This record gives sequence, C-alpha cells and structure tokens, in this order.
Amino acid sequence: MPPRDQDASGQYLRPIPFVKEPLIAYDGSTGLPVLCMYGRHYDLTERATIELIPDRGSLSLPVQGSMADDAIMSVVDDRGVALLKMRLRQSNWGRWFQEVEVLLESPGPITTDLILVIAIASINIKTYFRRPVPTGPG
Repeated sequence: MPPRDQDASGQYLRPIPFVKEPLIAYDGSTGLPVLCMYGRHYDLTERATIELIPDRGSLSLPVQGSMADDAIMSVVDDRGVALLKMRLRQSNWGRWFQEVEVLLESPGPITTDLILVIAIASINIKTYFRRPVPTGPG
C-alpha cells in the first residue's frame, strides 16, 4: 500500500523504485490499487498487459505498423473492443521529442481511469520500437 497523504484525492501513479514491473495506479482516498501494468513492449514484441483491479478485466495493447512513424497502438478490452488508439508524432520542440496522440474510439466521459490507462499505456508505443544496444567483443 502506498504512503497515505491526507490531501490526496483521486488516483495517482506510484512506480515501485528500482523495479520495472509492475506499474501500479492507486486510489488516493482509499490507498487501494485500481490498475496495474505488467510487462513492457520492447524490441517489436508486445509484452504489456494492463489489469483493472478489482476484477474489472484486462486490456491488451496491440501494435500495428512496421516503423514508429506509421505505428498505431490500440487499447483493447477483454471483449475485443478498441477503447482508444495512439500514435507517435514529432513534437514542435525538436526532433528528439515525440508526443503521443490519442484518439478515443467511442464517445463518452473521460474518466480518471481512462486518463490513467492513457498514461500507463503510452509508455509502450515509445518502447515497442526500441532495440537492444549491441555490445562488441569484450
């Protein structure tokens, strides 16, 4: 359970220091987890899953496209329904900065849970095209 903050309201992310998995979002008023991401997309492999807690199902993050410039990542629920899609685009801040553009698939309210899913899922479209750095003979 995360440390409690008397002024906390709503939900917040709390990555566990020095541990890449899982990334957990907590409810600020109860201190209980509301969603958790296991795995990360990396090296053209889809490895991430988002679990909605408690017992609200899970979300998969399939990627379509062969390069970062044309890739689209969807957030898909257990029923196979795409909730949103994301793609990378160049930022006006320069070539080293990329922004994540989000398209909601169905109209509806933008909830705190949806914002947390976007924040957690967006990590994976950036890491999907990262490759291991080759090391030379040592």
